[in-house]
Amino acid sequence: MSAKGCGNSESDVSAENCVEVRSDLLQNEVKDWLSSHWSGKSDLGPSEKWGISLLSEPFKICTLTNLISDHAYLEKLKVELLSLEFQMKNNDLYQYRQSEDLFGFDLPAINSFRCLLNNTIRQWLEDVTNIQLREKISANCSCYDDTDYLLCHDDQCEDRCIAYIFYLNRNWTAHDGGALQLFNTMETEPGNIVKSILPQFNSFVFFEVSEISFHQVQEVFTMDRTRITVNGWFYGSRKIKRREHKLGNNDSVTVPLLQVEDSFSSNVINSVYYNGDELLKTLNLHFEKTSSIMLEDFLCKEFYDSCCKALSRSTVSWLRKRPVNYWLYDTADESTLSSEVQGLLTLMKSEKLFQLLSVLTCLDLTCIGKMKKSCEKTIKVSACSYEIRRWKSGYYSLVNDTSFSKESLLDVTLYLNCENCSECGGSTVYISPEEDEELLCASPRPNSLSVTYRESNTACFVKYINHNFRGDFYTINFSCVEQA
Repeated sequence: MSAKGCGNSESDVSAENCVEVRSDLLQNEVKDWLSSHWSGKSDLGPSEKWGISLLSEPFKICTLTNLISDHAYLEKLKVELLSLEFQMKNNDLYQYRQSEDLFGFDLPAINSFRCLLNNTIRQWLEDVTNIQLREKISANCSCYDDTDYLLCHDDQCEDRCIAYIFYLNRNWTAHDGGALQLFNTMETEPGNIVKSILPQFNSFVFFEVSEISFHQVQEVFTMDRTRITVNGWFYGSRKIKRREHKLGNNDSVTVPLLQVEDSFSSNVINSVYYNGDELLKTLNLHFEKTSSIMLEDFLCKEFYDSCCKALSRSTVSWLRKRPVNYWLYDTADESTLSSEVQGLLTLMKSEKLFQLLSVLTCLDLTCIGKMKKSCEKTIKVSACSYEIRRWKSGYYSLVNDTSFSKESLLDVTLYLNCENCSECGGSTVYISPEEDEELLCASPRPNSLSVTYRESNTACFVKYINHNFRGDFYTINFSCVEQA
């Protein structure tokens, strides 16, 4: 195998070396027929004659079945693609394997497909969509295995005009997952999944990149086969109108610190965190070095078990946190919580707990919610907000425009009912905008209190929870702002 310059040009691959699409797709009759439907607003069901389907809602997207007649060539292409080196792509938005850009390799079948994209399909797309495209094209091979996914996004980046996916996986069923799922748009944000396109061998799917082209690749649910695609973008010079994104129900509740009886806190919090001086010193030193500690077995077992059971009752009302291109989880309506959970929440908002956190972190947290006078001005020394969250398979949070705080924060998270979650996702990952690698990863541990200090201009997200997790788990999340 040899690599060549990634100029995204096919000047070095002659047209006679191109693989051919079905000849009927190139007929003017077919192109004119599809172009007229593309410019309209009506759906086009699968055409038995030409194997073409078109959806106008939630955005324009077209599927061409049996794109290439030469199936022997397709097997050669698949062999060449799978011989490439793949990089694991893994962050807040996705998890899958991907090759380098195919315009950087010199292999016969791959060369032919690149030539097809540049010499045939690009002009065909211009004729059908009336969108002027440049010679620049990107193409990668992507492989999705069990638990891999790509979450909701709109593909808007640089000068992308048309996105495409060419499927090379055989015998795929709806039970295998991996569908291309399309979202409708509610105001400026993605709403619900309204259409799904199943990966079919030798089918070519394309859509116009726009401010409403929200889509995702559903998690793959099978260990028996791999979802294999060649995918990328055709580029143009048109400017895409970007929408103002609204975060919806993003308000968290500000904490006024409460007083609790010493007898209550001593019966609820594991006594080692009040009586174990050596343990507190050890935790404090660990926090100084790593900016993070995990307090294991934080609550007394009996109280912890009762809170887990209370949160799982059907009497608790949960509200969906949206939009899905930012996060997907549930938040509790506090008025529907049981007395046990109300008591736990009171403890989490108490001066008693924040005094303990102050000892462990050497941060002054005891004046949260209080006011003091300085230079004849009343200022708040610090502020704190919280949420009670429910997590299940398919839930996550993503890094978004509000993720990178201007202030330093202390994140405090209590984990409940997450005994079987460790291998299925749900970890809180901390990143900085300058680094690709994780700064820190806190995995869910039952009955544990995670305490993490993050400096300004860092962000965190909760990793997607895959289909292997059964049931629900819960977190009580506090974010305390260190203000100057």
